[in-house]
Amino acid sequence: EEVAPQLPPSPARPVHGVRRGTPLASDVVPLFLLEVGGRGVRPDITSEGRLIVHGPRLQAASAGGAEEAPTTPFPPLILGRAHSAWFWQRALTEEAFQSLAPEHVSFEAYGGSEYVGELAAEVTVRSLSAVRPLRVCDRPEETFGEGRSALEAGTRQLLRHGDIVVLVQDETRSVWLSFWDLRAPGPAKTCTAAVASAGAGGA
Repeated sequence: EEVAPQLPPSPARPVHGVRRGTPLASDVVPLFLLEVGGRGVRPDITSEGRLIVHGPRLQAASAGGAEEAPTTPFPPLILGRAHSAWFWQRALTEEAFQSLAPEHVSFEAYGGSEYVGELAAEVTVRSLSAVRPLRVCDRPEETFGEGRSALEAGTRQLLRHGDIVVLVQDETRSVWLSFWDLRAPGPAKTCTAAVASAGAGGA
């Protein structure tokens, strides 16, 4: 019997329309959540400190000051030692941080240049490092095994809700990102308190 991925507790506040930022996308409508895990994570980091929120940009304010809903897919979210270093240094041990490539991974939209319905673009992951290819797994226990897919530099793969993207595959300093699609049925349809805290100023 398949067990649903465990998500953080969900308050009543809906995701859609909530504004949160990342260093690469200013104010965004939350579309997906990345949660940092692995043995390279600092033991004293809070659950909120592990989270990265991303989604499409809100449009520039109109003359009257009102914000417009996004009309294009989200911009690429590039992560690595040279991007949002403050976040990684806070979340990871020094050894794990140094194991990241300067540009390690990119989360990108796939599914056309326009939305169909509500935030319809799919999310893909692209490997950017020739030294540390990515591995996409279904469960944490697969992070040191064959997993479902190994991505060489320049290749990308569609992500599914609950996938684990392994950045550093090392038993003493492993680093991975759990992918939570905030459009998925159930608890992922609501914005967690952790997401609300992590999104202000971004990661």
